[in-house]
Amino acid sequence: MKKTLKHFVRESYLGLMFAENDTREIESRESYEPKDSTAWYQFFDIEYINDGGREYNSGEINGSKVHYVSARLLSLEDVEKEQGIGSTLHSNMRINGYSFVVEDKHKRYSRMYKSADEIVLV
Repeated sequence: MKKTLKHFVRESYLGLMFAENDTREIESRESYEPKDSTAWYQFFDIEYINDGGREYNSGEINGSKVHYVSARLLSLEDVEKEQGIGSTLHSNMRINGYSFVVEDKHKRYSRMYKSADEIVLV
């Protein structure tokens, strides 16, 4: 039985109407360099097992936090100060219980989070 661990990165780019995602194999997390157009990326591994000609895989394992490139983390209070209490973003965050939102380098609000521990700003 032969085991092989492969490393992958999932990247998101600004698309024409929607974000476009791409997943590709990489040599290592340490050697990865995001492209200029990358808004965010996330690492994961897949372990492949070859057992007598039959191949199995673990699915995604060892997933990293989401890494945002040139982004800013805004709290609910920051959004309130910048956009006002009645803004759509502020209302969505408050109603859904999100404490943070990420404004990416394209000035889009990418995702909302309940905890800042789920992301890394790079």
